[in-house]
Amino acid sequence: MQTAFVFPGQASQYVGMGMDLWEKSHEVRDIFATASDICGLNIEKICFEGPIEVLNETINLQPALATVEISMFFALRHIGIEPDVLAGHSLGEYPALYAANVLSLEDTFRIVKERARLMHEASEKYPGGMLAILRLDIEKVREILRGYSAELANYNSPKQIVVSGRLEELEEIKKRVNTVGGKGIILNVSGPWHSSFMKEAKRAFSDFLEGIEFRPPRIPMFFNVTASVENEPKKIKTLMCQQLCSPVLWCEEVKNMYTQGVKRFIEVGPKKVLCGLIERILPDAHVYPGEEIILNRFKRNNKLTAS
Repeated sequence: MQTAFVFPGQASQYVGMGMDLWEKSHEVRDIFATASDICGLNIEKICFEGPIEVLNETINLQPALATVEISMFFALRHIGIEPDVLAGHSLGEYPALYAANVLSLEDTFRIVKERARLMHEASEKYPGGMLAILRLDIEKVREILRGYSAELANYNSPKQIVVSGRLEELEEIKKRVNTVGGKGIILNVSGPWHSSFMKEAKRAFSDFLEGIEFRPPRIPMFFNVTASVENEPKKIKTLMCQQLCSPVLWCEEVKNMYTQGVKRFIEVGPKKVLCGLIERILPDAHVYPGEEIILNRFKRNNKLTAS
């Protein structure tokens, strides 16, 4: 049975995330220190003290989440749990790229810092938001979107789809969704992510990535834009740029991993957001929150050990 490590994106955060790891491991403290130095932020304070309004700011949240997820990856490997396959949801693709040895630790944080900055600037220039649509399948959502400029942003599960667009349009779409038996929820996010609103950010991000070395993955990795595996570094770099403007095909990605032999999924990040999505996509899959695995080991040993 193959095991996939899956790394979540924004919406998995909480104040206090990563604190247990930081307290128990000097290696994790080194990861936090590297992130703080490169990103010019006090990652420990942002993660452990918040407040949530500060943590939720895109320019803080993306480096903070990446730091915690890389720390959890280290912890899982340290206690003897290894992945056969990797994937990440949106921002989560960057800790996954580090786990796959595509990126160095330092370059991972440099990229995440720049990505967060560019997305923040784009959201200020082109304000908008995101609407989660529940209980409707993707074809029905596409039908509802006809005539609007709003775009599909996340195909998270068979009946959880997220669209990005202007807030006034999203309110109209929400009303239509509710009248046909769905449920629309305006998300607490600062921009219309994974849409054409990010085109300028994508161009600047592409220029930035030209100076970063991407290596072939040491572990097979699935990507949001194509829902499939890619091994060629140049193509991976292109996909990471496209990801800013393209929908996250998470539902298809998970199904493809399952088809290719992955039956066990471990979420490497705070909370259980991806666990819930995967359970709805694949009811017979084995799904585990990595945070709980690590904390249970702490309770037995009071430290990070493989015993």
